[in-house]
Amino acid sequence: MWPCFGSKTDDANNRQSGWKLKAHPIKNLDCVFWTRQLIGTSQDRRKSGMLSELFITARGDPKPASRTVISGWIKSVLKEAGVDATPGSVRSAVASLNWLEKFPIDQILQTGNWRQEHTFRRYYQRELANQSRHNDFTTSVSLSNFFEPVQ
Repeated sequence: MWPCFGSKTDDANNRQSGWKLKAHPIKNLDCVFWTRQLIGTSQDRRKSGMLSELFITARGDPKPASRTVISGWIKSVLKEAGVDATPGSVRSAVASLNWLEKFPIDQILQTGNWRQEHTFRRYYQRELANQSRHNDFTTSVSLSNFFEPVQ
């Protein structure tokens, strides 16, 4: 998968990495399964607009979904899940969780598309307020090993 929008740190010499999705043994957490479901469910709509983008509009004429539309979808899902966070804070939260779960720093930097370790350490490396609750829950459902950065 390659993001079509790029990141705010992209320039002529550096492009955001893509991701190779890996199947997860728990179907509800399996990004490969759900990506295929999304493509299958939207097949007729894609054909009518000759679209190959993964995310397309759900209303009106079929067209690629904009950053704003995708951000709205993410915000809605987070709200429904009871998560008080903005779509932009997901990157920071995932990186901080990976740090707490002792992922190698190189993997955290690659997955989050950081070029400089000091940027991650200064702005994104965070501790959880309730470490014991984190240990009871999140390590059993970590998804980071199911996304492999590709250049």
